[in-house]
Amino acid sequence: MRILVADDETTLRTVISQVLVADGHEVVAVGSGEEALERFKADPFPLVVTDVVMGRMSGLELLSQVKAFDPDCLVVVMTSHASLETAMKALQAGAYDFLVKPFDEIELISAVVARAAEKIKLAAENQRFVGMLQEKTAQLHTRQFSLLIVDVDHFKRFNDSFGHLAGDEALLRVADVLRANSRASCVAARYGGEEFVLLVPEVDRPGALIVAERIRAGVRDSAVSDPLTGAARPLTVSIGVATFPDDATDANRLIDRADRALYAAKEAGRDRVVLATDAEHSGSENVPVKG
Repeated sequence: MRILVADDETTLRTVISQVLVADGHEVVAVGSGEEALERFKADPFPLVVTDVVMGRMSGLELLSQVKAFDPDCLVVVMTSHASLETAMKALQAGAYDFLVKPFDEIELISAVVARAAEKIKLAAENQRFVGMLQEKTAQLHTRQFSLLIVDVDHFKRFNDSFGHLAGDEALLRVADVLRANSRASCVAARYGGEEFVLLVPEVDRPGALIVAERIRAGVRDSAVSDPLTGAARPLTVSIGVATFPDDATDANRLIDRADRALYAAKEAGRDRVVLATDAEHSGSENVPVKG
């Protein structure tokens, strides 16, 4: 990933650049906010890492200018222990995350940037999927197809309890179940941190419910091994289903209907499938936190 680093301390700027280059990123490092903004406007970067205290243009000013030019850019600010209040202001102004100097562990730089890179990647995948869905909607305008949004239940709790290795294994297990229950004509994609989407052509609402229940049962019947103890850890998913053209006739509305059905499945206790029509009939207006 292309990363712009702005810091007026030459040594620190060099260390950060070396760490990120070693991680496989393409880095442009500059010594002022003014130069950073000039470089950014000439060729925008998906991620900017900037110190807060710099010469004439501060990191907060750079953050404001960057977000005004490209709201999708992620900005990580760096600050000292004495300026944590400034870091909070940066987060309120739209910064993605912050790093505290001096770094206790140099690996923290890699970890924060890796999280940002994953978010950028997922955002691009989501945009690609929406575009593909719009294309499919145009191609199949007189024919039915269904959209399933699959969300891993309590994924954050699973990660916190059993570790990220088990979390990664859980995502792979869900992906395997999706593949096992998909025809060649289906399109599956990761849609968020713990979300997947499945586009099922030529399948009406009752058929989509059958597919979704197979996936839900397949995940529930599989388990993830705890990497420390070897114990089997249960895994479940909630699924929201919407069908074209019955539930919506455009891509964004179809995604919204499936997403609301997913929320209803979470509210109803998780480990279940909810159709878009049933979600509306439930009358629920509150949107719970996913997980």
